[in-house]
Amino acid sequence: MKNILIPVCLFTVISCAKKDDINQTFTGDLPIVSTTTPVSIAAGQDIVSNIRCELVFVSGAVYFKGFDIKATGDKQFSISARALYKDWNTQVGTPVMWTLDTIANIKTTTAGKYILNFYNSKKLFKSDTIQVN
Repeated sequence: MKNILIPVCLFTVISCAKKDDINQTFTGDLPIVSTTTPVSIAAGQDIVSNIRCELVFVSGAVYFKGFDIKATGDKQFSISARALYKDWNTQVGTPVMWTLDTIANIKTTTAGKYILNFYNSKKLFKSDTIQVN
């Protein structure tokens, strides 16, 4: 009888572990909610864009990893914020608003119109146009 009881108890413990209980850690996009970029600057100066990211979550930690900045054309850039999500929403709790104010820099080498396209995942959030003289 003892031999049958141990496998049944072990099966019960393993089967009660739900998939939702697994801690989730991953790198993903961080939602951009606002940008402030100058309308014009002098050639050779960096374009400095003030960016605010916000996120509501119930548990875990968020670590800002920087911006993914890609040149998509002549003087055009796509920008998305990246974060490491650790133990993401693994427990039920009171929602917390996480806010980050930071900057992104784009180096300019020649005069012309620069376009910064800010993305949340694959969706265009906003485009800022800067005249470099």
